[in-house]
Formats: sequence, structure tokens, C-alpha cells
Amino acid sequence: MNILRHEVIIAHFFEKPDETTGKHSMSERNTSLLFLWYGLIVLATLVGCGHSSPGTGSVSGTITVPGSQAGTIYILAIRSENKNTLRVAETEAHPHESAWVARYSRLSASGSYTLGGLVPGEYVIWGWVDVNGDGGVNHNKYAEPVGWYQTPDNLYLSPVVVETGKKTKGVDVTLIAPTPYPEAEKAIARGSGGGTLKTIRGQKVLHVWGTPEERAYSHGYLVGPQIMDFFNHVVVEYFAQSVGRYQEVLNYLKEHFAGNSPYADEADAMLLGMRDGGTNMMVRTLGRELTRDDLIVQNNVAVLRYWVLHAKPYWPLDDSRASLAKAGGGPDFRFCTSAVFWGSWTQNLELGGALIHGKNNDGENDLHKVTVNSALIIATTPPAGSGKKKIIGIDWPGYYGTYHGMNEDGLVMQAQASYSVPDWEAANILDYTLLYREALQGTSSIAGVVKLWESLPVTRAVGFNTPISTPYRPGQTGYPSSTFETDSYGGTLRTPLDFAPADPCAILTTNNYYKYQGTAPYQAAVSKVHGYHSAVEEHDYRFQDMLGLIAQYKVQNRTVGTREVIELLRAASTSKEYSGTTEFSIIWYPNSMEFALAKEDLVRKILDAPFTIYNRFTFDEVFR
Repeated sequence: MNILRHEVIIAHFFEKPDETTGKHSMSERNTSLLFLWYGLIVLATLVGCGHSSPGTGSVSGTITVPGSQAGTIYILAIRSENKNTLRVAETEAHPHESAWVARYSRLSASGSYTLGGLVPGEYVIWGWVDVNGDGGVNHNKYAEPVGWYQTPDNLYLSPVVVETGKKTKGVDVTLIAPTPYPEAEKAIARGSGGGTLKTIRGQKVLHVWGTPEERAYSHGYLVGPQIMDFFNHVVVEYFAQSVGRYQEVLNYLKEHFAGNSPYADEADAMLLGMRDGGTNMMVRTLGRELTRDDLIVQNNVAVLRYWVLHAKPYWPLDDSRASLAKAGGGPDFRFCTSAVFWGSWTQNLELGGALIHGKNNDGENDLHKVTVNSALIIATTPPAGSGKKKIIGIDWPGYYGTYHGMNEDGLVMQAQASYSVPDWEAANILDYTLLYREALQGTSSIAGVVKLWESLPVTRAVGFNTPISTPYRPGQTGYPSSTFETDSYGGTLRTPLDFAPADPCAILTTNNYYKYQGTAPYQAAVSKVHGYHSAVEEHDYRFQDMLGLIAQYKVQNRTVGTREVIELLRAASTSKEYSGTTEFSIIWYPNSMEFALAKEDLVRKILDAPFTIYNRFTFDEVFR
């Protein structure tokens, strides 16, 4: 219910006196008093009032806005069990009126607030500054600051307990607007290398060249503030979700990530570039400056998601007390989807049999929309004569490796989490972003990737499925796309005929292993969390939905092009498994050396990227 409507009703009965006497008549006065009393009663129970009715409690605190943005401040209370609806509520024209909001209050400026009339229970407190005055939340380019109540132990929507007849005080909220990319193009030279930050069709593109250290320095210099925002709001707030948990992972990394040692100079160079570029290096959530080890954690952010598997009953593997197979136990890693077609499936006017590779990137849904606003195409040119290949990555600022990339030969690799307990005792762990970078810079084939990964004297950090594709040439030997299903202990290449749809010209990938069952004697790493599925199971909704569409295409004698891949990615992003979590979606065209990128639409407020516009790029244009 909108408080403004009641304010207008009450004002209406006082705005016009009797035209002859200049006074209100008795009946008008009685009517006015009646509506006044009605209005006061309504106001006392309205969403946003500061008073508590019998059987309820209240929350109070201070709202701070560090930036210069001004406007009406909205502060909302949402039941804790409904906190995941916040992403949907903030897409509404007036989020404070959402059915998911228990109470709200408005302030004209920062200061004290009270939310009264709250039924006892747990709530999350979230708010924003309505800078443009439209009553909605404008996340595009961080136009409006947002924030929520958090504590060091719970940085992500910390719950607030409300008790009957009591006021829960000190629920303070800071509303923050991260730093958008600069509108103007930027450039920097470093030794024989350097970098540029430019905009192509509305998308920020970072091109860096030279030695790894020169590239890292240029990267830090050009997008330093955005690196800080990603680390603050995604790595620590969203993935770690507590200062203590982040510190645990940081301490673990220092003792176990020897595989990263050869790349440590790159992290140091990136830090130096950030400082030289004038970046404020203070990590707000940790109360200290950013370090090299923090950047290494960021480049292996998946470990933060898997950290729950570091504790009992998941570790050690020989703990026989807790087999979680088929029991629904374990964290939720069901994110990301891949669908690849070629040959007979793509024999149409658009593709002419060429390979097309679609991928949804899901699950990095921070509340400041950093993973959307700061999504970055990173083009990397190694030094001439180095023998390394040029690559592009679709990632975020601060990644000197890549999670989603294509090289100059059309080799495509990308990451998808999968269920396996990591080898927490290994000391020589190397993160996947650097594994992908090494493979993309040094190989041209699926077999080359597998050989490289199996020969490196390092331990892979966590369980990952890696869809790998190359251009398709009619008559070539071997498949142009397969999925390397791996964990810390081993891996298996799943080819198109190994699993559904069992088609020589198509392969699908989600987050379960459909071939890899673990490596002896460490099969428990997979079986404990039921990572391997011998068939498409009841809750493999995305795989089911994509198989259903493929069956329809077959009945309709329909080939696959961009339209069909988008349909498949849309089905996967709105399945029973989840929806509203696809922050960006990629379509690769390795034969023509092109790619298309769609992101969550922050203007039209469309949460799932496949339902927005795909902007298409050529490989070469991002290097110009």
C-alpha cells in the first residue's frame, strides 16, 4: 500500500472551504474528521511507519550514504526466509510496494530510521537512494547506491531478530555505489607493453599486450577501482560472506597454492599498476589494503564456494560416517550450462555446418550488480616471438587468467562447477583461470588441452566440467567439441556419444559428471556428494529441458542456429532448477572467429541474460 495515496486523501478534505462563508460546513467537518481519523489509523499501520502495533516489534538504526548521490532513501524489511526474492522485488517499478516487503520507510536524507509494526521473526534490511525519483532501483552503471545490514560474521544480508514489544537498535546500513568504468578511452604504456580500455557497442573491452607482468600492470592501472569493487562486493561479500571465512581461505591459500608461485609476479605487477593509477587500495570489508594473495584468491574464487566441503562430513574422504550420495546433501553448485552443435545440426544458411557453442554463466549474483556492470572483455596479446597465442576472455577486472576464453585458432574453453570434494591436503594447487590461460595460449586442440593439463605438475583446485570446442571442418578426424570432466585427482574426456543426446554432432554440459566417476582410490570425492549421474536424473532439470527442445527440433526437422541456441539457453536459465541467476550468456562462433555476449539488462530489469540482446563481436576487432 502506498503511503502517498493516504497522504493525498487526507489533504483533499482540508484544501477547499465553503465558497460563501470561507468555512467548512458541519457535515464537511464531520466528514473531514471521519477521514482524518481513518487516515491516522491507516498511517499508524502503514508500511513504513515508525510505530509498532500490539504484538509486533521494530527495528531502528542509521543510514549512511558515503557518496554524493542525493534523493529519497528507501529502507525495506523482508522476512529472512524470503531474502532470495529481493532480486525479483527490485525489478518491480516500486520495490517498496512489493508483496515480499514486510515494511518500509522513506527518508529525505541520510540519518536515523525506524521500521515498526514488524511481526516477530527474522528480517533482512535493505535499501537504496532513489536518485532519479522514479520510485525504482537503477543499478545501471551504479547510478543509485544500495546497501543492507551486514555484520563481519554475515556480510550478505545478515538477519535481524525482531521480538514482540521490543525495538532492535543499531541496525545500521551503508548505501554504496561502486565506481563505473570511465566513459572516455584510457591507455597506458609499460615497457614494451601496455593497454587500452575502450567501448565497443556499449561493452567495455580491455586490450593488454607485452609480457605477463606488463599486461598485469596495465590491467591494474586501467581498471583499478573496478578490481577493488569486484573484490569487495563479489569475492568477500558475496562468495565468502564473512570476514572469518575469507580469512580461513586466505590462510589456506598461502600454504597450499604453490602451483600459483610462478605467477605471483603478475599479481604484484597488477597491484603496482593499481597504485600508480591512483586507486584507493583499502578493502572496506576487511579494514586493510588489498594484497597479492587477495588477487590470487580472486582468480580462484571457486574455492570460496567449495569451502563448505572442507569440513566434516565431507572431509576427510575416508570418514565413513557420512556418505551423502543420493541424500540431497552438499552445497548447491548447479550453475552454468553449455550447448554445442555442428555438422548436420547446423547445416543451414546461417552456419553452413559450422560449430556454434552457447554458454550461460550463472550464480555470481552480487547485490551491487558488479558482475553485470563490470563484465569485461579482456584481449591479451603475448610478446612477439613468445610462441604464445592471442586470446580473449570474458571475465571481470582483476583476472589475469580467464574462466571463459577463445584463442586465435578458435579453441574455446570455459568453466562450469561440478560436484567433487577437493584435495584439501594438496600443497601445489593451481587455479583454473591460469589452467585455462595456459591451455588457450599454448594449444589448438582438445587433445592438446588434455595432454597439457595431465602433464602439469600441479593439482587442480576443485571439481570442474570444461566444455572445449574448436572450429568444425567437414571430414576432420575426431569431434570438434567434448567436455573434460575433472577434479583434484583426475579427469575423463566425455565425447558426444558417451551420453545423452548421444548425437555425433551435439554435446550438452551442466554441472554433474556424466562419465567421470572419480579416480582410484579417491572415488569418494565424487560419490560423497553424488557428483556422478549415470543417467539424467529427476532433478537435472536443465539437462531435461534442453533434451526436450532437441527432441522437438528433430520432430520438426529443424536445424540449429543462433535462434535455437538462444532458445536452449533460455530454457536452461528458467528451469525448475533455478531462474533469475544468469548474469551473462555467451555464444561462440569459432569457425568465423566471432562471439556474442548478452548481460542481465539493468535498464529493462530483465534478470536472465538470454532474454536480453546479444551483441556480436569479431575476434580481431577487440585487438584493434
